[in-house]
Amino acid sequence: MNIQILKGFNARKRLSDGADDGFTPLVVGTYKAKSTGDGYLAIEKSNGTLVYITLQTLEEKIASKDLLLG
Repeated sequence: MNIQILKGFNARKRLSDGADDGFTPLVVGTYKAKSTGDGYLAIEKSNGTLVYITLQTLEEKIASKDLLLG
């Protein structure tokens, strides 16, 4: 699926073993995204890096109109 970021925010980075690796900004734009099956949405940045937000954060960002699905 595609998502459109309308107002930038930070997303989580993960190391290859799944451990947390801090934050990275998601700037205004359109990204490809998919559910990971463990309560997160994986978002692919333009450089190919995957970043993650929880499904709860996804719902909050949609409600606050910071993000659109589609």
